[in-house]
Amino acid sequence: MTFDLRKRLFIIIGIGVSVLLALIFAILFLTDFFANRAPDISGPGNSTVFNTSTSQNTPIFDDVDATTVIGQATVPANPSDRQILLLARDFVERYTSYSNQNDNAHIDEVLSMVTVRMSDWLETQKADNESIYRGVTTRVIASSFDLLEKERAVVAIDVQQEMVYRVDSNVRYKSGKVNLIKIQGEWKIDGLFWNQ
Repeated sequence: MTFDLRKRLFIIIGIGVSVLLALIFAILFLTDFFANRAPDISGPGNSTVFNTSTSQNTPIFDDVDATTVIGQATVPANPSDRQILLLARDFVERYTSYSNQNDNAHIDEVLSMVTVRMSDWLETQKADNESIYRGVTTRVIASSFDLLEKERAVVAIDVQQEMVYRVDSNVRYKSGKVNLIKIQGEWKIDGLFWNQ
């Protein structure tokens, strides 16, 4: 099979454009281009459109004021500070991403990340499986320190949640705080509070 000049040029240009597009998409995704874009959460999407049976819209513990801003947000310069942020993000994404048909795996996955007090509270949040599917997928879109001390930290978080009920889905944006304390040299989650 022989190709004339026009066909060869078309094939070469097509391959070149395909390789160029593949490189552009690889660069965008490898540099986490889309994950660093936080949507505006000040609009009507800030309201609750999906009520879960696990009371996630209320503070976990009554003895802590979740609405008090403790300090200015900071950017971690220290790698160990980054690990604290990652722990808070990981906990929020794992715990608040669940379905009513996952046998509470979202709770079992985070028990090693939390304090005894938080673990006791999480055990009370286990729900029975239901026949009609309902699920939530949570993605932390921003996190920063409100407080960072030697033995205590408060991480402010913004999340995007996609809620699915049967075949309908809604997206909402929420903000909250994750309290962490250092126990025997290891950081543990000690509270999760959603802003009202």
